[in-house]
Amino acid sequence: MRKGLFFALLAFAMPFFASAQIEVNTDYYPYYVGQTSAVFSGDIEFTGEDTVEVMFHYGVSGGPLDQISPSLFIDLQDEDIDIKIFVSGLIPDTDYDYAMCALATDGFPGLTCGITQDFETDEADLDNPGVYTSYPTAEGSTFATLICEVYDFGGYGEVDAYIKLGQDPTFLDIISEHVLVEEPYGEFEVDVTGLQPERLYYFQACASNPSGTYCGPVEYFNTLSKSVIDLEIQDFEQVGTCSFEIEFDSPGMSDHPSPANGTVKVGNPTGVSFYTQEFTFYEEQDKSIVIDYYDLVLAGIELDDDMTVIQVKVESGGVSGKVTGKYMFDGEDCEEEVGLTGDIFGRIASDESINIFPNPATDMISVQNKESGTLNLFDVAGRFIKGYQVDVGFTEIHVDFLTAGAYFFEFTNSEGEKTTQKIIKQ
Repeated sequence: MRKGLFFALLAFAMPFFASAQIEVNTDYYPYYVGQTSAVFSGDIEFTGEDTVEVMFHYGVSGGPLDQISPSLFIDLQDEDIDIKIFVSGLIPDTDYDYAMCALATDGFPGLTCGITQDFETDEADLDNPGVYTSYPTAEGSTFATLICEVYDFGGYGEVDAYIKLGQDPTFLDIISEHVLVEEPYGEFEVDVTGLQPERLYYFQACASNPSGTYCGPVEYFNTLSKSVIDLEIQDFEQVGTCSFEIEFDSPGMSDHPSPANGTVKVGNPTGVSFYTQEFTFYEEQDKSIVIDYYDLVLAGIELDDDMTVIQVKVESGGVSGKVTGKYMFDGEDCEEEVGLTGDIFGRIASDESINIFPNPATDMISVQNKESGTLNLFDVAGRFIKGYQVDVGFTEIHVDFLTAGAYFFEFTNSEGEKTTQKIIKQ
């Protein structure tokens, strides 16, 4: 494999330092090499104040460097700048030579090229491309920005990428604009507009090359409401054994009085009833709601393993916002664990023989008793955590060792009568 100064395109020889003004260095090996493409790299230092045109000359080893890459025009002011330029149309499993060259726009000192280096393209293995479908990075009531990634170009230097979306996961009838994605930079971004507010949309990234087309898995996102207060449900996940958390955001909440009152509804796509829970939050707080499976069971709601409907509504200063969507749910179904057959979960007392406050709690609670007895703490699955002996009056109990979620205190008096009260640990 030859290495040396580049003379092929010049009628006269040009030394490595043609002038003190321009220094060109070709990297020992390209930044990236594929089957039919490469990213050439090098660096250039220019001590003048002119614009420099930078390009790479390349060709099959043993022959002239008769191919020229796209050019970059750079304003150099005594700077050392790294250069990377993408080229395609190479022959697989072939040796190539390449050299980085620069030309000042005033024509002086002429074309200056660095040392010629060599590389070999990968063996031919042409196939369909591969593409990942990612989550949206920005959402509005009628638009979304979707970022996806081509992880396999199938041996080609570039692919045609696009996104399919729709409200039916089996029929994605909306096609986005097409984007040309070049190796090795596989990430691409597509803006979609004209969507309907408060709707669940499914989307799928696709990429095509001469060998075929491949589409990634189907993902989903929810458009926001067109309300005065803009809302966005950010996450929906299981917390602990038998609770789940809804995280939401309100970008424009700072423009409205705080605190705000909210309502969350949870149910199934085919259900006729929803569990409703009210809450209050301040703008500076993390906006999340923890819901117990036990409360859903009492409300007669059985969550669908594949899809759950959530609606969050917030009102502040006479204005409101609402967002509704269907969300995938991958958590454990706790219906059997919190069924109404157990001793503790069969009797939620309506009397006030005990009073526990504050509720929700943080580090400590106070228990007000009308009679002495035993107070046992359980989680929502009915598992015993800790027991206490309490007297008539007030008893302080530390709960800072508990994780966030719902718990039950079961009070048993001297006659064996039991009363249960639920608390929320924040």
